[in-house]
Amino acid sequence: MTNKNPYDFLEIKDLPRLPIPPLKETCDQYLELLQPLVGKKEYEITKRNVNDFLKEDGPELDKDLHLLAEKTSTSWLEGFWDTSYLTYRAPNPINVNPFFSFSETPDMSQLGRASKITNSFLKFYQMVRNNKFKYDYERDMKLCMTQYFRLFGTTRIPYIGRDKLKTYTKSNYMIVLCNNHMWKVQVLSSDLKEIASAEQLKRHFNYIMENSQEINNDGISIMTSENRDTW
Repeated sequence: MTNKNPYDFLEIKDLPRLPIPPLKETCDQYLELLQPLVGKKEYEITKRNVNDFLKEDGPELDKDLHLLAEKTSTSWLEGFWDTSYLTYRAPNPINVNPFFSFSETPDMSQLGRASKITNSFLKFYQMVRNNKFKYDYERDMKLCMTQYFRLFGTTRIPYIGRDKLKTYTKSNYMIVLCNNHMWKVQVLSSDLKEIASAEQLKRHFNYIMENSQEINNDGISIMTSENRDTW
């Protein structure tokens, strides 16, 4: 179990550092974008506040930000981003968790689509683990790929005030929810080299559906709908 990147090849060491835009330029841009959204009176008040900020607290905060950029091993923004994400106390469903929309496929059955999508996820997971996938680019610049190590085998553990992320690099199973029943399904071999085929997954999922006909009203997953500090 780790909270650090276990795959060194995902990190591109020679990428340019994320720049810090000039303070005056940032403030001017903020006012420019704000103006169409507020009334004249509110805009003038905000403009005065921004000008005061430029004369008073702004320069010192800008200095601190540059010092942070010098000391951090990655990006000055990363810590802010992690804090914003992990300290958000609202329930994860809807507020935080992503969802996916898929195009139509020849097999539109729930079992068929679930097994093939899961199999595709596993193939991609192996590509990440074995450094076999193509790197992302922005025009001709290669992008850092460290975010990919948390796509699989990662859980967000609730703590008071700030959650923690933990990644299990040796995990070989997935959790399937059906009518609030939780099933542990092995999808990788013990040595993590072989993945379950779509047909194998389809059989597993079919068994789960057949044996989860009744809704489990005591499903522990409902706790994720609570405030993060509460559960």
